[in-house]
Amino acid sequence: MARTYATVKDLAAYYRMSQTTVRSKVNWLFGILGVDRFGDRGVLKA
Repeated sequence: MARTYATVKDLAAYYRMSQTTVRSKVNWLFGILGVDRFGDRGVLKA
């Protein structure tokens, strides 16, 4: 169980790190479409 928990924590940390790049791209894309602050509404959050 502890091993599984550690794996989940590692995946969560990696997800948060990669999410910043994804959110910047999504915010840029939706900014073009006229939708601001898309990522800040938590749409991309698990």
